[in-house]
Amino acid sequence: MTSHPCAAGAPAACPSHEIPVPASSLAVPFEAVVIGAGFGGICMGRALLKAGIGHFVILERAQDIGGVWRDNDYPGAACDVPSHLYSFSFAPNPDWPRRFAAQPDILAYLRALQTTGATSVEVEPGVHRDFDKGLQARLQHTVWQGCRSWYLDRHGRNSANWPGFSFHYRWLARRSSLAAYRFSAPMPDHPGGLHIAAPPVPGERLQAGFQRAFLRVCFRPLIGPPFGAGFQRTVVKLLAPLMPGVRGVRLRQERMQGVPVEIVTPEQTGKGAILYLHGGAFCLGSPVTHRSITTRLAREARMDVWVPDYRLAPEHRYPAALDDAQACYQAMLASGIPAAGIVFGGDSAGASLALALVLRLRDAGQPLPAGLALASPVSDPGLSGASVAARAGIDPMVRKSWVAQGIAWYACPAQDGVHAPLTADLRGLPPMLIQVGDQEILHDDATLLTAHARECGVSCVLEEYAQRWHVFHLQAFYLRSAAHAIGRLAGFARACIAPVTPASETAASADTTAAGARHDAAAS
Repeated sequence: MTSHPCAAGAPAACPSHEIPVPASSLAVPFEAVVIGAGFGGICMGRALLKAGIGHFVILERAQDIGGVWRDNDYPGAACDVPSHLYSFSFAPNPDWPRRFAAQPDILAYLRALQTTGATSVEVEPGVHRDFDKGLQARLQHTVWQGCRSWYLDRHGRNSANWPGFSFHYRWLARRSSLAAYRFSAPMPDHPGGLHIAAPPVPGERLQAGFQRAFLRVCFRPLIGPPFGAGFQRTVVKLLAPLMPGVRGVRLRQERMQGVPVEIVTPEQTGKGAILYLHGGAFCLGSPVTHRSITTRLAREARMDVWVPDYRLAPEHRYPAALDDAQACYQAMLASGIPAAGIVFGGDSAGASLALALVLRLRDAGQPLPAGLALASPVSDPGLSGASVAARAGIDPMVRKSWVAQGIAWYACPAQDGVHAPLTADLRGLPPMLIQVGDQEILHDDATLLTAHARECGVSCVLEEYAQRWHVFHLQAFYLRSAAHAIGRLAGFARACIAPVTPASETAASADTTAAGARHDAAAS
């Protein structure tokens, strides 16, 4: 007889041997009795705890957990679905030794429940959508098509396996990997933060290692002092084709209030738009260099992405870039897009510009956007965070001297607080999603900004990506983790956008609290 193994709210765990029920607990009737300590019994125990039911008992006749995976140890006993699907959602295991786990592997998992430290696992929406689309295409001409029996799910999709398809299914299942799943856990030191584990698949690890080495050799030493802006821009221009965008979008060049703007339009569009400000330490980059991000953002968010080609330092110092960003925002409003239908986004210095623009608009009493989607923001112009020195040796993308050079060229006065958000009053700002790699020197810029925003009453979620560097999103062509991160930014933008019309702009844009509540619900 086994008592429940977990305390409410504790990480997943389970007994490895029989635990006697204390005599005192027998005096009070159990709220529930679960028979069997196999997969189903353990999962039910966890569900009971989640529902607030703590006084229950799990009965097991054997001296060990495992159920059928303990008792059936005949040669060849194995799981007939991909291993990564045969895990508890509260205890994901990315370290299965094979695609279809054998009985010893499954029993060892139940006994140890070894995880990445993650407490949740979810399927990436884009990957699931593409897989299901291909699967349904294969099922169009089967004998079950048109059947109205249990072969069709509640969405009317055929979910049957038919003779001859099982080999195809197993091939498809073998092609699907853990890169399609997101493993996350709360960050105990950062309320509102999520630590995202790196996809534990060989291909992703190899690509990440190659990208890290390439950046360390071909980018990091060539960007920043002792080189000038012209040389650095040439390097970035030459490397830009190695970070391509995606198909299925249309690029349109416009000039809005004197500012060149690239508008990225996906094939399927909904309401709203994103104003995206590219990074580059205020002195590098353009809409072309960041298409790896902007095209994916447009496709996943299903909305237009406006990317201004703002003026760069040192030729154009503060507030030239900020003025251009504001001009683009005003053009978006003038085109009929309401403020409550716009989300600001940006990476690195672009994220700093996005945040500075919101502060300027708030102080001027102008309509604010529905949200802020920020990747690796520069929030401390003094570069005083501990991570600047602590992670200098592992960030393959950025050197402190380059960031300092760009900030000096931009020359924002210290008394202008819009580019010093850590000391500014952030009250009244729209919801934020902040993403950062755990290997980047600006890691503290993100964590401190998150903490300060929450102290100011701003809805803010931090996502820390394991084994990733500054604006790793640019490598989305090579890294599933980068593409997934962009997908998260897109999902945040969709959650923030209110179903408004141009006529209702005034009422909708004045209330960002509702958007914050919508984001909190979506994040949970």
